[in-house]
Amino acid sequence: MVTKKGQAPTYYGESSDTKPEGVIVNSHFKELDTGNEYYYTGESWEKIGGTE
Repeated sequence: MVTKKGQAPTYYGESSDTKPEGVIVNSHFKELDTGNEYYYTGESWEKIGGTE
């Protein structure tokens, strides 16, 4: 289950969850099971700190 917390658009979920679409550019997503973090470019989610 994906959850949004706080005023800043940060989403939390598992790596198996589908990341949300139609969100604000530079929104963040943190995978609770892996610790990986992503930001939304306006077109796709990109991993912070490297590529997959």
